[in-house]
Amino acid sequence: MPDATALAFAALLLVGGAAKAGAQPLASDPLTEDSFHRAMVSLYNLDYEDARAEVRRLLIAQPSNPLAYLGEAGLLWWQAEAEYGLFRDSPTMSAVFEQDVLNAISLAERLAGSKDPVRQADGHFVAGMGWGVHGQAELQRGNWLKAYSDGKKAIKHLKKCVKIDPEYQDAYLGLGIFDYQTDRLPAALKLPMLFVHRGDAKRGIARILQSMEKGRFARDQAGAFLLSIYMKEGDWDSALPLLRRLREQFPQSAYFRYREASLLAMRGDWDASYRDVLEILSLSSSEPDLLGRKQLSLFCGLVGTQCLDQTYTSALVRWLDRALAEPSSARWTSLLYLYRGMARDVLGQRVDAVHDYSKAVAARDVPPAHEYARRCLGSACDRDETLRILKELARKGGGP
Repeated sequence: MPDATALAFAALLLVGGAAKAGAQPLASDPLTEDSFHRAMVSLYNLDYEDARAEVRRLLIAQPSNPLAYLGEAGLLWWQAEAEYGLFRDSPTMSAVFEQDVLNAISLAERLAGSKDPVRQADGHFVAGMGWGVHGQAELQRGNWLKAYSDGKKAIKHLKKCVKIDPEYQDAYLGLGIFDYQTDRLPAALKLPMLFVHRGDAKRGIARILQSMEKGRFARDQAGAFLLSIYMKEGDWDSALPLLRRLREQFPQSAYFRYREASLLAMRGDWDASYRDVLEILSLSSSEPDLLGRKQLSLFCGLVGTQCLDQTYTSALVRWLDRALAEPSSARWTSLLYLYRGMARDVLGQRVDAVHDYSKAVAARDVPPAHEYARRCLGSACDRDETLRILKELARKGGGP
């Protein structure tokens, strides 16, 4: 999952601020904690509608709670990052995200103006994370100046938060994210950001670790972002134990299950990766969405705009070469041939792709995989067409 997604994770942990406030609207109450916990479980299992329903329940009960608006914005941003191009393809969802962020910031800035330092800290925290999430959205859209403006506001609020309360541990996740990301920005974008915040990746990672170990509700979300850092930087030895900790916390998570399979493959442990994938495939009989609408998030959620690029797709072909040679893959033959055919089409290997589609049609063991194979036999399933198919599945459910 791209780095930008971390601010969505942070948005969903804001109940941590609630636990500190002891007063409305950020009171630590059972409804708030229960709603956010259930939303996180659904989110990590890629059940986006269920996750939003939990937060909407909180919005209805507490319409003046900025956490609820920011929580929904975080869910939408997380989904948009996992489902490649969602905001561009769905202006309605983009508009809901914008309005949620603005509502959260407006309510939070009122808190920041309170005479109570506890409420001030809560307000600056929520406002800071709100501007941060919005800035990430602008950056993704290519609106560099707007992202710069949002980032400046985010850092201002977060620094005020920890100045008021240096032990506001969850706030260090937001500061750590900015530390890391601004240090990793392209050179052309670093210069203007230096006037706002001088990035330091090492300090950023330390702050995220601090939030993971000491934050009241930030631990899992900070861990998820840290996992993205480790995987991006190829630090497999640090990533694996962290990922297994997250899997223990969310044992039903399709997202973390697939991420472990991907990580193991990148570490060179193909056998363990293959076992994880077989486990996912076996679960599809009771959870058909794994081979339907969740495929877009599983395939693209790890890499974002690099989804189905040459490096990713070449590695997928090599993985499928070995999987198809395994006797235990027999019941999934048509599906695996379909995937390899599409990957080969993306790479421009049309002759080999046609061979794989023909094999998928002949096998017919995972209906309706052969239907998609026929579609790709009729015309090449290049990157654009493959993404179109994944998006169709994400919107309507069902699948091969």
